[in-house]
Amino acid sequence: MKDDFSIERVDHGREYELIYREPGRELRLWLELTGFFAEYDRVCARDDVSAWSSPSGIPIDAPHAAAIQARVEKWGHDQGTRIGFVPTTSDADHWEAIERDWGYRPERQPDGSFLMRPPSLWGRLGRVWSRVWSRP
Repeated sequence: MKDDFSIERVDHGREYELIYREPGRELRLWLELTGFFAEYDRVCARDDVSAWSSPSGIPIDAPHAAAIQARVEKWGHDQGTRIGFVPTTSDADHWEAIERDWGYRPERQPDGSFLMRPPSLWGRLGRVWSRVWSRP
């Protein structure tokens, strides 16, 4: 049995939108360039695959969302583009772990919130230096 779906690309300058269609349903996915994730050329938020765009708001169950993501990733591969579905900003713990790994440090603000401060120039140079000289 052949899967009944189609994918259409709509360009918007450097970014583009993919329109994923199944009979009677449509899902619009915004793909952005990435410099943050080295393994991908374009990324889309995982949350974008949680509900259909048309008819609006109908939830997509997890196994179906995973199948859609796999189809979009395969479509991207066939087009020569590495597409990935990444956590959104709501996944604060994930982003904080990445920032800490890159040398950022949390700083409490007067209102009680936290701001992630970038590492100093010397800290960044030290990380680069250690990575260069630790290679075999």
